[in-house]
Amino acid sequence: MSINYRIVVALGMLWFAQTAEAQTADTTAIPPSNVRVGPPPKRGAPPVRKADDRDITLNNGKVAWGTRGIELGQFPQGKPQTRELTVKNISQEPLRILKVKTSCHCTSAEWPQTEILPGETKSILITHNAEDLGEFLRIVSVQTNFDPENWVMISVSGEVK
Repeated sequence: MSINYRIVVALGMLWFAQTAEAQTADTTAIPPSNVRVGPPPKRGAPPVRKADDRDITLNNGKVAWGTRGIELGQFPQGKPQTRELTVKNISQEPLRILKVKTSCHCTSAEWPQTEILPGETKSILITHNAEDLGEFLRIVSVQTNFDPENWVMISVSGEVK
């Protein structure tokens, strides 16, 4: 056997051993991480989270949200739908709604610009303009003075016929 043949065989065995090791490493279970599903957020947009009834922000125990999911149902195209979201301050300090953002230009929100005193209830008006046909899901994000770093997510869904 020539020396060149021995070198080729040795390199082949090393390559095969490396490939087998890489294959076993690829089958090792990796714990799942928090994966964001959907399109990337726009610059400056609040972080996207699934809207649900749990409030994991510092607003928990201080703000009572009327609902965290607004269902508009089916409605005709060209007839904007408006719903009222009640916000009650159940803390001992004044609540301020700093900002409200919507995930699409087709949904708008109007919120109280004044403080909500302890025990007081005010409303955020959410309007979907119904320009496009089909089902939709929009997220309205609310920022308060109790937790300005974490936005409270409200889902708005329905179908334009």
